[in-house]
Amino acid sequence: MIGFSDILLDYSKYPEILQLVSDNYNFNNGCILHKHWKEFSQKDYDAISKGNGQFKSLSWMGNGYPDTTEYRQPYDDKYNLMVLFSDHQTVDVQSGLYQFYTIEKLFHEQLGGFPPKKDGINIMEVGGGYGRLAMFFLAYYGENCHYVNIDFVPTSLAFSPQVIQQMFPNLNVGNYESFGDLQKYNYISLPTWRIDELVAQNYDLGLNIHSFQEMERKSVDFYKHCFNKNLKTDGILYVINNPPELGSWYTSHDYYCLENLFKCFYYNKYPIGDDWEKICGVPTLERAFFKDDPSIIDTICNHCGFWYGMTDGDVESTCPKCRMTDCHG
Repeated sequence: MIGFSDILLDYSKYPEILQLVSDNYNFNNGCILHKHWKEFSQKDYDAISKGNGQFKSLSWMGNGYPDTTEYRQPYDDKYNLMVLFSDHQTVDVQSGLYQFYTIEKLFHEQLGGFPPKKDGINIMEVGGGYGRLAMFFLAYYGENCHYVNIDFVPTSLAFSPQVIQQMFPNLNVGNYESFGDLQKYNYISLPTWRIDELVAQNYDLGLNIHSFQEMERKSVDFYKHCFNKNLKTDGILYVINNPPELGSWYTSHDYYCLENLFKCFYYNKYPIGDDWEKICGVPTLERAFFKDDPSIIDTICNHCGFWYGMTDGDVESTCPKCRMTDCHG
């Protein structure tokens, strides 16, 4: 049984990783940190070092471990994954289970089910933190899971491999110092400046959960193209983000307004329920879609003024808000 309280983190290399992040700043459009992320990364490091390496959820996760919740995810735990975690009453475990089984449902709807365990699964996630969702795929697939967690946040790069290695001591876990064939790792925390090491058309599942909402447009576009390049033709991309409206706190603090981006995919809000909203702290959108992602452009409805994404080259579309035919010449 896996217990978060048993994890101890070596924080001695954090200054080295912080320097690497600084050295690679602006190496590509994924190598960018908003001031918000810098502050939280330092806050997490301070808490871990003062606690002599005791594990806790990264602070931007909200009320994760060691805090508990009365919320219980609604899916039938048919693979008995929850029994593997002693801290099943925490937000981290309940939210991770919810997203794992939501993704499993989408695989069934779109592809007839998860890839068989014997064949394994290849997953790429952008901004996966310490591996909160990864640990459920690793628990299910074991040594047949290949999971790449792409990140630029110093605490994620420093502590994610340590957390996963202690949770799964028999699996091959890589860190920022691990090179060679990525496929040999069951889990690797890959710095964004090494993103070219990903193998094109190799990944069954792409993930982003609540980090696109805190990126600049150029970073979101960078990762969008990365998903398009590296997901298999029938790969699935699963995204959950809060799409702040123009003029909100997010957009006034240099975040990109996701209401504009991906709107051709996000036609509707997918309600999860009041309990889940309380956990997330923000309204959520979620949607799975295949890799054949058309190029989109931002536009504004001629009738109601709503910003949304329109397939590049189209001159006529339907506004997702007012549903009026919207002509662009």
